[in-house]
Amino acid sequence: GDDRSRTVSGYSSHGRGLGRAMDVIRPDIISYNTLLKVCDDTNEASAVLQEIRMSRRNRINPLHATTVTYTNAIGVCRRAKQPDMAMATALDLLHQAEIDGIHPNVFMYSAAIWTAEQCGDCKAALFLLDAMSTNNCRPNAVSYDGVISTLSQEGKFLEACSIFKSMKKDNIRPTAITFNKLAMAAQKCTTSSHYVISTALNDIVCHYLNGEERNA
Repeated sequence: GDDRSRTVSGYSSHGRGLGRAMDVIRPDIISYNTLLKVCDDTNEASAVLQEIRMSRRNRINPLHATTVTYTNAIGVCRRAKQPDMAMATALDLLHQAEIDGIHPNVFMYSAAIWTAEQCGDCKAALFLLDAMSTNNCRPNAVSYDGVISTLSQEGKFLEACSIFKSMKKDNIRPTAITFNKLAMAAQKCTTSSHYVISTALNDIVCHYLNGEERNA
C-alpha cells in the first residue's frame, strides 16, 4: 500500500545514513533477551548466547548474560521444534549459566522443569526439583506444578501425591493446575488400588477445603 511504499522510499533515500547508524548501534542485552523470548529453535538460542559471549572480546560494548537471558533461553527448549534435544539443551544451559557465574534461580529451574513436562521426562523433572533443594533454591508453585504435571502424564499418582505433600510442607499454595494434574494422575494410574487412590484424593480435597476456610 501507499504507507509501505513511503516507508521503503524513506529507507532508500536515507540508506547511507542508516548504514552508518548500524555500524555504530549494537544490540544490548535487553534486545537479546527479547529475541530469546520469541525464539523457538534451540540452535538459534545457542547461537544468540554464543554471540553474547563473543561480545566480551569487544572492549567498547561487552555484554553479559543475566538470569533473564538464561530463563528465556531455557524457555526456548519448551517451545522447541527439536523436542528430542530440548531436555539435554535445557540441562546444558543451566550448566552454562553457572560457568557464566550465574546461580540458577527459581525461574530458570522452573523453565527447565516445564521443558521436562513438555518432553514427558519424569526423571529429569524430579532431578531438577531435587537440584533446587541441593542448591538452596526454594521451589514455587510453578516448579511444583511442572513436576506434578509431568508425573500425571504417566499416571504416577502416588509420586505426584508425594510432591504435593512436599509442596504443602514448603507452605506453597496449590493452584488450579495442581489439583487438575493430580486428578489426571489418579485417572491414569493403573498401579494402585481404587481404595488407595480414593483415600489419597480424599486427603487432597480435605486439604483444599481446609485451606479455603483459612483464607475465607
